[in-house]
Amino acid sequence: MGTLLACVLCGGSSRRMGRDKALIPHPKGGYWLTHTVDLCLQLGLEAVVVSSSPSHHELVSKLEGVDFKLDPSPGKGPLAAMLAMFDQDEAQGWLTLPVDMPWLETELLVALIAAWNEQPSLAVVAHDGHTLQPLFGIYPNSSLYRDSIKSQISADERSWMKWLERVPYRTLGFQAEFLRNANCPADLAPFGT
Repeated sequence: MGTLLACVLCGGSSRRMGRDKALIPHPKGGYWLTHTVDLCLQLGLEAVVVSSSPSHHELVSKLEGVDFKLDPSPGKGPLAAMLAMFDQDEAQGWLTLPVDMPWLETELLVALIAAWNEQPSLAVVAHDGHTLQPLFGIYPNSSLYRDSIKSQISADERSWMKWLERVPYRTLGFQAEFLRNANCPADLAPFGT
């Protein structure tokens, strides 16, 4: 068995935001992408950034403990990108983090990892009290999860939520303010950006 690895998903086109979300300055320094990567590195987790953007590759290429993987299916969504991660045998599980959740803090990752460690054969998915936030979760690197993604992508079904209907998982609740997705300029107001 391997270990827990982190996967930072930043392959979206950022159409609603009007600019690349990964490259938006973060109030704690750096950019949304480097902030998300730093959360992983602070916990000693190796991180893989999945994207089709050369600027994302350039930004993380000099960071130790960070790999870059070209999104094998640009424009096909995060589930298709995640499929490429499941071929890495050294991973026992994947902590997934979306680049557009800039309010995440290290403590949330610690809580999610602790919950997963209680039962590492089962996915654990963040919940904000109203809605599942499946891009912030931990997914075992096992045939059950891998094969179900392959099957779903083969059927041209790209919904992460639909995939969750096919695999076992449990949820972990967090305050909604930390799990907000920033998808359009109005969502940037708390940053003053």
